[in-house]
Amino acid sequence: MKVSEITVFEAARHMKLEQGEYDPAEVEIYLDAAKEYVADYVGIPQFASDGEESLDDHAKFSIAVLVLCQEFYDNRTIYASKNKVNEVLKTILFMHRKNLV
Repeated sequence: MKVSEITVFEAARHMKLEQGEYDPAEVEIYLDAAKEYVADYVGIPQFASDGEESLDDHAKFSIAVLVLCQEFYDNRTIYASKNKVNEVLKTILFMHRKNLV
């Protein structure tokens, strides 16, 4: 399966959510965020242009997207403390931070 072929239904099925048990709009947010996270992390765009490499060229990225969807869903609330930071959240924020102080 290609990354671009993963639907909200397939992501929810991977997360073992039954129809009516989840908000499709919420799962779509996690799915879009997971795709963007993988693209940013590996430096490969989601969509190819003019023969450029894309996430769809690597089947294993579909697994990463589905695993991240599950992670985002399972950890949709955060408890902040000085000693413990959610690693996924930290990585997302650090990938895009501008203040390197």
